[in-house]
Amino acid sequence: QMISYEIPMGLAVVTLVLMAGSLSLNDMVDAQSSGGVWFAFPQFVSMVIFLIASIAEMNRAPFDMAEAESELVAGFHTEYSGFRFAMFYMGEYVNIVTVSALATVMFLGGWQAPFGLPEVPLLWFVIKVFAFILFFMWVRATFPRIRYDLLMGFGWKVLIPAGFLNFAVTAVVMALYPGDAIRILTMINIPLAVAIGIAMKITASRVAGKAPRLAQQVEAGS
Repeated sequence: QMISYEIPMGLAVVTLVLMAGSLSLNDMVDAQSSGGVWFAFPQFVSMVIFLIASIAEMNRAPFDMAEAESELVAGFHTEYSGFRFAMFYMGEYVNIVTVSALATVMFLGGWQAPFGLPEVPLLWFVIKVFAFILFFMWVRATFPRIRYDLLMGFGWKVLIPAGFLNFAVTAVVMALYPGDAIRILTMINIPLAVAIGIAMKITASRVAGKAPRLAQQVEAGS
């Protein structure tokens, strides 16, 4: 799982490097400032791939097969107590903050203020980081654990091909239309963003609808 989801995460980051022309996080923020639009819009697919792969890398639900908290109370943390137990949990949430900070810099313009609002770099950065943290918590509370074969299949059959395709499209657009690449990529990604949002809404509704029926089946069986 860890290796499988590092590949799409790397593809998402490489696509951003292609747009920014640099590996430096500062240069990525500057590129978003000079381009007049955050990379979340022309690279929405990259952002979705990066966030999904990050959840899998952090072993958080619905990709927490390695820990299986519902089967082991708190996962492998159950074997520890006191300070060691607290450190494991602190480490998990430090990972969330770190990934949220990286996503903020790469996709939401880092410390830049939106809509021409007053520049308060630390405030805007913290607000954006908290937005990503809330997203990770929402995903954990909404989607059930994915079966292991589906987990691996989703990584290799969906995320990795999508990452390669997104990288190829970005490279072609950047090569053919260097001065208008951001606008073209934004026009491509907006319909994809709507489609992904609808798909997530449908999935969440189906999950919510199945839960009462499963509970009734369990009660009937007992």
